[in-house]
Amino acid sequence: MEEEIILNKIIEDANQKANSIIREAEEKAKKIEEALSKKNSKKQEKVKKEKAEKIVEKKKENASENNQNVISIEAAKEKALSDASLDAGSVTFVKEKKDYDDGILVYEIEFYTSKNINYEYEINAVTGEIRKKQIRMGEENEKIDTSNLITKEKAKEIALIHANVSDVNFKEVKLDYEKDKLVYEIEFFKDNTEYEYEIDALTGDVIKYSSEKER
Repeated sequence: MEEEIILNKIIEDANQKANSIIREAEEKAKKIEEALSKKNSKKQEKVKKEKAEKIVEKKKENASENNQNVISIEAAKEKALSDASLDAGSVTFVKEKKDYDDGILVYEIEFYTSKNINYEYEINAVTGEIRKKQIRMGEENEKIDTSNLITKEKAKEIALIHANVSDVNFKEVKLDYEKDKLVYEIEFFKDNTEYEYEIDALTGDVIKYSSEKER
């Protein structure tokens, strides 16, 4: 009888301890759940705040653009192509997007030719001014310092002086990649004669020229 009383006491104590452990576990679980709920709530509030800030910023950008006479992306592409003496059919565009650079709205334009010449332009989206440009060429994508290249107007002048003519009709003036160097390919007409020139875009030297009288 005494042993039974002792056994029941042991069982009762064990149940009390088990219940105590369960209660503690439930309380800890509840606290963890509350902490997670607060954390998720703060996270959701942060996400909502970030979304709201982005919306406000986008509205500010749109308002800024609306207050300015922004050129179209097509106009920016034409500006870049004209500067490179190329046409849309001879290049592949890989980037054409609107962005901000130092607080200025710009278009970032990038394209390459079949001869592995890569052009990158940054154009002011309001004025159409070319702010930055970079040319890379060859399979190694070697960077070219465009500040050292002569302009296409200078190349045209060199060709005309060499041909000893003026007041001509230009058919083509384009920057191309020939035998590991950049050249201007120039074609023009004068008095039923067609002239073709290749001018070194770095030195201005006449690399090749020909003239043929039309019949």
